[in-house]
Amino acid sequence: MTVKVRGGAVEQVHLRIYEPPRFFEGLLRGRAYTEPPDITARICGICPVAYQMSACRAIEDACGVTVGGQLARLRRL
Repeated sequence: MTVKVRGGAVEQVHLRIYEPPRFFEGLLRGRAYTEPPDITARICGICPVAYQMSACRAIEDACGVTVGGQLARLRRL
């Protein structure tokens, strides 16, 4: 982490996290668009919902879908 301070105030923070590639996207190649949420949920036993929601949002972005209303509120839970 690099923090630039000027005049007693933080001006800029730069965080670099290195994690080697794990190539999980290779598991998804050639699959139906409905499969990634279930496959990615199994990447981590501690935080499956984070991976599942990321997959859902990626599919929605790729398809140009905007989720709103009750579903968007439920996701915030």
